[in-house]
Amino acid sequence: KKCRRRGHTLHIFHSASGALTRCRTKVESPRTRIEKQLYLTMSYTPLSDQYYAGVLDFGGVRILLDCGCDIEFQNLGEKIAAVAPTVDLVLLSHAELRHVGALPAAKARYGLAAPVFATTPTIKNGALTLYEAWGGFRAAKGRAAAKELFTLDDVDAAFDKIRALKFDQPLSLRGRGAGVVVTAHRAGHSVGGAYWRISRGADEVVYAVDVHHARERHVDGTALAARGPDRRPAVLICDAGPLRGPAAPAPPRRAAEDAAVDAALSALRHGGHALFPAEGASRALELLLVLDEAWRRRNLGGAYDLVFVHATARSVLDFARSQLEWMAPEAQDSFDGTTGARRGGGHPLALREVRCTSSVAEALAKRPDAPKCVVAARPELETGAAARLLREWAGDARNVVVLTARP
Repeated sequence: KKCRRRGHTLHIFHSASGALTRCRTKVESPRTRIEKQLYLTMSYTPLSDQYYAGVLDFGGVRILLDCGCDIEFQNLGEKIAAVAPTVDLVLLSHAELRHVGALPAAKARYGLAAPVFATTPTIKNGALTLYEAWGGFRAAKGRAAAKELFTLDDVDAAFDKIRALKFDQPLSLRGRGAGVVVTAHRAGHSVGGAYWRISRGADEVVYAVDVHHARERHVDGTALAARGPDRRPAVLICDAGPLRGPAAPAPPRRAAEDAAVDAALSALRHGGHALFPAEGASRALELLLVLDEAWRRRNLGGAYDLVFVHATARSVLDFARSQLEWMAPEAQDSFDGTTGARRGGGHPLALREVRCTSSVAEALAKRPDAPKCVVAARPELETGAAARLLREWAGDARNVVVLTARP
């Protein structure tokens, strides 16, 4: 509560039953009547605690923040169908399945007609993510079960209609959303990953999930902290996870990278294989950069294979190479040749030591007896190439699975 004696203006923030209500009470004098003006109501309703999807009611404008699902596409219809027809706008933050996985079904099956906004990398990589995830689900559950969810044509139809925004490009809504402005800002974590600032007048909501503060090899850190205290929102919607064990400071980036590479090389030198499960169209790129540099620096290509397995592996890398403007300054400088960070320049995603394959069979066919380090989709190890390799390699104690994120 805040009260100024002169003018007697009182601001009240009230939170109850998941709704945040802000009221203004103007007291003209002790003897006059109190005039109450309710000028904004906000509420946020998450649809799951396993993936990213929730409805923000922002002064009567209903915004679906992300439209994700899990790898099994469980409870997809029931939860999305309940809210899809009432949504005025959809904002997508990252290209991962837990952010975009339910979008094709929502558009094709459950009545989601609202316009969808995302950055260009999120649009393209999101479609590639769905291609791979749908193929893995079909291989595990059968074609009929996969087509009941959605088809690849549904994926194309949904992502072709998404409207692209650049970072820091404000968009003023029309119609029911008149007066509301949405802006995407850099979130880190993935190329084109965004956190969203939603405002109407002086009231702002920030939706910031899967943000990463640190600069990585190909992605700059989030711009969230750089906005400054003068841009503090009325409401911040963010994610959090359980703390497993005592808190410990994260190791420096180089130390973490060296530990992952050393774990893989330990297995390879003993005649085993190393498996890195990863989200193919986002986090896999960072892993491939780390491993490619290690292979070049130590001249490992003749002894060990470095393979990227994804249903659309070549498309993932070809598109990533065309999106240099969305990458970290370090990556852009290496392409310009101004830093000499990578042998005097060259494209940061050249990845000359990496062999791209679209299937496990293709990955294993070439040099079948050579130890292999494989970056494969998906990180859940339930479907996709990583799950199949886990089943094939789990019986040999020489092999290792390196997890670079919590499962």
